[in-house]
Amino acid sequence: MHITVDGLGNPLRFILTGGRENDITQAAALLSGYAGEYVIADKGYDAQWLREYIAELGMTAVIRGVPTGRWWCMTRIDTGSVIWWSASSAR
Repeated sequence: MHITVDGLGNPLRFILTGGRENDITQAAALLSGYAGEYVIADKGYDAQWLREYIAELGMTAVIRGVPTGRWWCMTRIDTGSVIWWSASSAR
């Protein structure tokens, strides 16, 4: 399951796929039609094309990079304007 939530954790959109489906394959569909200041994602969404797409949408990408383990962008996050999305459901 792939999910988009707002800054308070309220679900906005979810997409069901097979268990072997790569997380990033649903990224554009999860973001389509939403506005916000930041997109926070884990390393399953680490791709230059996705950071460029997020910038085109007028948002800032906060994505943990692979393989260095560093954050591509560290920013102060204010609730209400954040789209949080994670490849892990065990949080």
